[in-house]
Amino acid sequence: MLVKMEAIVLERGRKQQKCYYRLFTVKNIEEDNHGRRIDEVADREKRRTDTLLCNEYEEKKTSFADYNLLAVNSQYFWKTHTLTGHCEKVLAAKFLGEPSKVVTGSYDRTLKIWDLRCKVCVETKFAGSSCNDVVTMDSAGTVIFSGHFDKRIRMWDTRSDQKPKEIEVQGKVTSLDISRDYKYLLSCVRDDSLRLIDLRTNNILQTFCADGFKVGRDWSRAVFNVDASYVTVGSSDGNVFIWDVNTAKVEGILKNEHAASVTAVSWHPFTNHLVSVDTFRKAVIWSDV
Repeated sequence: MLVKMEAIVLERGRKQQKCYYRLFTVKNIEEDNHGRRIDEVADREKRRTDTLLCNEYEEKKTSFADYNLLAVNSQYFWKTHTLTGHCEKVLAAKFLGEPSKVVTGSYDRTLKIWDLRCKVCVETKFAGSSCNDVVTMDSAGTVIFSGHFDKRIRMWDTRSDQKPKEIEVQGKVTSLDISRDYKYLLSCVRDDSLRLIDLRTNNILQTFCADGFKVGRDWSRAVFNVDASYVTVGSSDGNVFIWDVNTAKVEGILKNEHAASVTAVSWHPFTNHLVSVDTFRKAVIWSDV
C-alpha cells in the first residue's frame, strides 16, 4: 500500500532559469527540502508544459517552456543555450538515443530533432496535428511515437522519410509512456481512459478506466511503474489512480492530499515510491509500506 511520505509546495524562486531535478530522487528529499529546487516545475505548471527531463547519461539536463528548448548543465543547473525554432508551445522533449540529440513536440503540429553539439534543428517532421507528448522506442532512437490532438498516435522512423504509421484511439492523446522492454506503449486519452498498446502488433490490449476518474488536462501524464506491472495517472478531482496491468482492475486510489487536478506522476526508477504533482503547485511523495 502506498502512503504519503512527503508533501512539498512548489514555490517560484527568483532565478527561474534554474531547474532542480532531485524532487524525483526520494533519497535526496531531506537534503533538498526547500522548494527552490523545483521553481522551474512550478513555472512549468503555469505555462502548461511537460515535466522536466533528465538525460539518462547524466551529462546534461533539458527543460522547455513556450517556444524554446533549454539545455541545462546537470551539475550547476545553468542554462547552457536555448534552441529556437518552434512557433508554438513546446509540450514534450526526449533524448533521442544519445546525449547530443533531442526530439521535441509542439502545438505548431511539428516534431523537431535537435543536435545539441551544433545547437541547430537537423530535421522537422510535419504531423498535421498538435503534439502533446513523444517517446522513443529503442536505445538507438530510431523510432519515435508521438501523441496528438487528432486522436492518433504516430510512429516515426528516423531512418526514412516515409509517412508515419498511425494508431487511432477514441480521444485526444495527452501523454505517452513506454515500458522498459519496449514491448508496450501506454497512452492517456481525453475520453477518461488509458490505453495499453502491444507494439509487436500495434493493437490495443487493455483499456483502463474507473468510476470517478477524469483526465483533468490536455497534458495530463500517465506512466508505467518500474516493471510495467502497474499504470498510474492523476485525476481531475485530485486523486491518483493505480491499475494492475494484467487484470485492468484498480489496485488503489491515493486520496486526500491534492486539492486540485493532478497533472503528472512519476515512479522512482528503482523502488515503488511515487511522486504526484497538481496544478496548485503541490508535490506529494508516496512510499510503499
